[in-house]
Amino acid sequence: MPITNTHITMGDFHSCPCVLMPHDTSLSALLKRLKENPWACAGLIKDSRLIGVVHAHSILKTMDENSGRVMATPKECACSELAFTDADTPLTSFMQKYSNKDFEHIVVCKPNGQMQIISQDSHQKIQNFQETPLGTILPTAAPSLALEESETCLKALEGLSVETMPYLVTTSEGHPTGIVSRKDIASAIQTQKNIWQVSIKEVADYRYPVIADDTPIGQTLCTLESAKDPLFICQNSPTNQCWVVETAHLNKHIAHALNPLFAEFSHIAQRTTTQGLLHARLLDRTVNEAMNVGVIAISPQLVIQYCNKVAGKLLDLTDDIVGKKLSELGANGIKAFNSVEPVLKALDKDVSPVVNLDLPNTYSPSLQAKVTGIWENRIVNGYILTIEDTTDVKIAETKLRKLAYYDPLTGLPNRALLFERLSMEVKKSRREQSKFAVVFVDLDRFKEVNDKHGHKVGDALLSEVASRFSSAVRDSDTVARLGGDEFLFILPNMESKQTLAIVIYKVLRSICAPFEINGLSLSIGASFGSAYYPEDGTTPEDLIEHADKNMYKSKKNTTTC
Repeated sequence: MPITNTHITMGDFHSCPCVLMPHDTSLSALLKRLKENPWACAGLIKDSRLIGVVHAHSILKTMDENSGRVMATPKECACSELAFTDADTPLTSFMQKYSNKDFEHIVVCKPNGQMQIISQDSHQKIQNFQETPLGTILPTAAPSLALEESETCLKALEGLSVETMPYLVTTSEGHPTGIVSRKDIASAIQTQKNIWQVSIKEVADYRYPVIADDTPIGQTLCTLESAKDPLFICQNSPTNQCWVVETAHLNKHIAHALNPLFAEFSHIAQRTTTQGLLHARLLDRTVNEAMNVGVIAISPQLVIQYCNKVAGKLLDLTDDIVGKKLSELGANGIKAFNSVEPVLKALDKDVSPVVNLDLPNTYSPSLQAKVTGIWENRIVNGYILTIEDTTDVKIAETKLRKLAYYDPLTGLPNRALLFERLSMEVKKSRREQSKFAVVFVDLDRFKEVNDKHGHKVGDALLSEVASRFSSAVRDSDTVARLGGDEFLFILPNMESKQTLAIVIYKVLRSICAPFEINGLSLSIGASFGSAYYPEDGTTPEDLIEHADKNMYKSKKNTTTC
C-alpha cells in the first residue's frame, strides 16, 4: 500500500522558472536569457528530453575556475543529476522514490507543461529531513505488549484486554518476528480453534517489516513502499523494546514535522468559501448512505450544513436540524453533540478522533462519530462527522473478554482473572497495611459422582456448587474456579482467623444439603486450606501455594457436613 498523501506536495515549495533551450545554444545567448530573469534557470533540451539544468551560479563557478573568463559551453556548465516529479506528487512519495539516489536539482513538472526547479534552500531541507531518524518523528508511546511465539492465544487475548492495545508483537528468543491483533484471535475463535491450546504463532502475521528507530526517514519510507503493508514494527536500538506503528499514523507525524519547512516555503492558496468546499467534499461522502454510515457536515461556526438520512435515523433528528448551531441543539435537549463540540474546537489537522455520542437512555445503540476536519492551507473550512452503530462490536468485545476471564461452565472468574484480582488485592493491602485471606477448596467425593453418573451430571453439579459458593460470601469477595473441582476464594479485609473460620464453616454448610440433579440426590463434601496476607506470603503465587498445602493437610481428615 503506497504511503498516503500528507497534503504537502512538491508544487507547494518555492521554485524557480525553468526556461527550456536547445542543448547546443551558445553561452552568450543563454546568459542573455538568464539576465532577463536572474531567478530563472535554463533547461537544456535534446530530442525532446531535458538533459541538464544551468543556473547563473554554475556559470559563475566556471568563470572562477578559469580566472574570470567564460571558457565553457552551456552543456559543460549544466547539471545532469536531476530528480523529476509532478507538482501534485506528495512529498513523502517523492522521498520514497529518491531516498537512495543522489541528485543536485529537483525538477517540478506543472500541469500546464511548464518546468520549475525547487530552490536550493528547500532542496537542502528536504535532504536533511530524509536523514532524520525515525524515532524523532514518532511521538513517545508505551511499548506494545510482546509475547514469545509459543504462548497461547488465550494469553495474548488476556494481555490485549488488560492493556487495551489493538496489537501485540510476537518474539522469538527476544527478537520481534510478527504482529497479532484482536481480530486475528477473534478469527481463530470463529473457526472453533481452542485458544487455550493454540499458540499465537499459528495466528500471527509475519509479513510486517521491523525498522529500528534510528533508521533515517528516507530509508524508512523506501522500506515501507517495498513492503506495501499498513503496519510495521518500530524497535528501539538500545533497549529492543518494540512498538506497532500504523503507516497512516506515521504519515501524519511526518506532515506535522514538516510544518515548519512547509510554512517557510509554501504559497498560500486563495481560500475557497466554506459552503462550496463542503458541497464538493460531500458529493462522494454521501455515497456512504448505501453503507449505512451517518454523515453530518458542520461549518467552522459549528452550524450544521448537511445531515444524511442515516445520521437522522441513528440520532433521531428532524429535518429542520440543518442551519442550527450545536449549542442551540444541546439547549433544546439533543445531547448527542455535547461530546462533539469540545473536540471540534480543539481539533488538530493531524488527527481524526473518534467520539462516543451521548444518547438519551441506556437502551439506545452504542454510536461513535469520527471527526474529520476539512483543511485548506492549514485553515479549517468545516468538519465531517461519520457516524456508525458500534453496538455489535462492543458486544463482540464483551464476549471475547468473558471468554478470556470467565469459566464457561460455572460463569465464575477463571485462573487469569483470579491472578489479576489477587495481584490487585496484594497491592491494595500493602498500601493500606491491611490483611486478607485466600482459601483453597477441593470438593470431596466429586470424582465418584463423575465416574458413576457421567460428565453431564458432574458439570451440572459443579454449576450448582458455584452458585451456592457465590451466595455464601460477600459481594466484595471473589470466588474463582481453578479447574476441575478446585475453587479459590479471595476474602478482603479478613482481620482475624476466628472470622475466617466462620466464613469457611458457612461455605461448607452451603453445600451440605443434597443436590437434586436429573432426578438424583447427590451429596459431597469439601476440604479447605487457607493462607493469610502477609504472614503466609506476599505474592499471589506464594499465597496460593500455601493455601494448597494446607488444603492437602486437611484432606487427610475430610471435613463432613
